[in-house]
Amino acid sequence: MDKILEIKGNLLALFENNEKIMKPLLKFVLCFITVLILGISLGYNHTLANPIVMVVIGAVCAFLPKNIDVLILIVVLVGHMASLSMEIALVTVVLLLVMYFIYFRFAPKYAFVVILLPILFFIKIPFVVPLVLAVTATPITIIPTIFGVAIYYIVHYTSVNVAAVNAAEAQVDQVSLAVQAVFTNKECILVMVVFAAVIVCGYYIKRSTINNAPRMAVLIGAAINIVALLIGFIVIGNADILSIVFMIAGSIISVLLALLIQTAVLPLDYSKTVNTQFEDDEYYYYVKAVSKHSIAKEKVSVKKINRKNNR
Repeated sequence: MDKILEIKGNLLALFENNEKIMKPLLKFVLCFITVLILGISLGYNHTLANPIVMVVIGAVCAFLPKNIDVLILIVVLVGHMASLSMEIALVTVVLLLVMYFIYFRFAPKYAFVVILLPILFFIKIPFVVPLVLAVTATPITIIPTIFGVAIYYIVHYTSVNVAAVNAAEAQVDQVSLAVQAVFTNKECILVMVVFAAVIVCGYYIKRSTINNAPRMAVLIGAAINIVALLIGFIVIGNADILSIVFMIAGSIISVLLALLIQTAVLPLDYSKTVNTQFEDDEYYYYVKAVSKHSIAKEKVSVKKINRKNNR
């Protein structure tokens, strides 16, 4: 833990001392990687998948507010989907508009989850999102999580059925295909329910008074995720060996990443726990105080030596 906190402290110090350079550079790297993954995973729009265009998008995002960056990344996602099918892109836009009116306007802090989840699905580690949200946020983040899952399954379901989408069919049929990807897709509904359960259970475990509660929240959340998805896949008939292997491997990687993030965000030292109690006129209070883990800074003493010139 000391090493993680030391790296965290060094990175924060580097960022604070060079904020004018580091902030745009970090945003450029994150946005470029996001656009790159979308281009590799989808790639339906050859213009947006062009490396030069990706660099330009990353450079533009580097100097814009965070909410605008999320909007630009959503436009890139919709652009790829529009090249696959305009009707499916329209369904995605409608979902995002609904998401905006019921969530983004009032709690825009976790808007990035909507675009982050589909990307992590493509690289097989989406489970890290509910695990991290469970220990760093509140159950309200279930809303962007559900929309993020929905967008992924629209893209995945329609790309798998790309032949049917591109066939000469009526517009209603294509829209129906996108709607089916969410509302009648048992796997999509299963993942939504499991991710919501992980966030809720992890949140309440983190808030409990047991020792190492945040870490326990991640581990128990991961167990719920693996067991519930395995049972669910068997019940709905999607339990092939390859998907199970990817799910377990992705879950293990997600747990490691979530524990790393949890340690950096909530560095609690339970060895220095203090239990105390006091009362007022109406209540008797039992308080458990847990110290934050910190690294003692090295004290550097500078000894000044005055040299006298003897002439």
